[in-house]
Amino acid sequence: MPWFKVDDGFSSSRQVMQIPKRQRAAAIGLWTLAGAWSAKELTDGNVPAFMLPELCGTEKLAGELVACGLWLRGGNGFAFANWSKYQPTAEEVRSKRHSDAERKRARRRKPDGTYEIAATSNDAEMSTRTNGGVLAESGASPVGTPSIPTRPDPTRSKELEPDGFAEFWQAYPKTADKGAARRAYVKAIARADPSVILAGAISYRNEPGRDPKFTKNAATWLNAESWDNQPEVVTRRQIGNWEEI
Repeated sequence: MPWFKVDDGFSSSRQVMQIPKRQRAAAIGLWTLAGAWSAKELTDGNVPAFMLPELCGTEKLAGELVACGLWLRGGNGFAFANWSKYQPTAEEVRSKRHSDAERKRARRRKPDGTYEIAATSNDAEMSTRTNGGVLAESGASPVGTPSIPTRPDPTRSKELEPDGFAEFWQAYPKTADKGAARRAYVKAIARADPSVILAGAISYRNEPGRDPKFTKNAATWLNAESWDNQPEVVTRRQIGNWEEI
């Protein structure tokens, strides 16, 4: 949706100062609402007379805008002076929307892993429905957002897993905070080979003295580069008929 632009010096401009103070706020309120409406409806600054009551305006307020040069009087209403100088035209907005839609469509991924470049008739139909059935002027392309896939790609989550993370996660003795573990794993494999990290995780899992209550979260273990830790050596000594660890 385009923006209706207002210069930061507008409040003290010559045109505004020409409007009598007792009507200035109401007239500029009409001017602002009409500008936002015109930008949304792509009328290039044309404001039909029947819209004045809907925009909280009157013929008298419109006349003040004409008198100060902000508006021009036309056959079926009024028009903003110099609209195309300060605001994007309807043609420019439609062209930008079409370019944005084509760019997004080109980036949309197909289920087989490739990217669809050319638009299809279904794409155009979906784009039209998404935009409430609004089409550009005759001969132009449909206006709207690109179609959205109806269901997620079931292979996407697997493809996002870093190399070796699934094996590491299966081997690590504590499965908590998988997202944090995945992020830590990505950093870890930049410093060590995935096979070394996996071997360290298995060694940590198999430590005889490891207390499950005090097992580190995977992210903590990875961030500390604990795959380089030497396994704990559990010593035993005989006390009578019992062994003490």
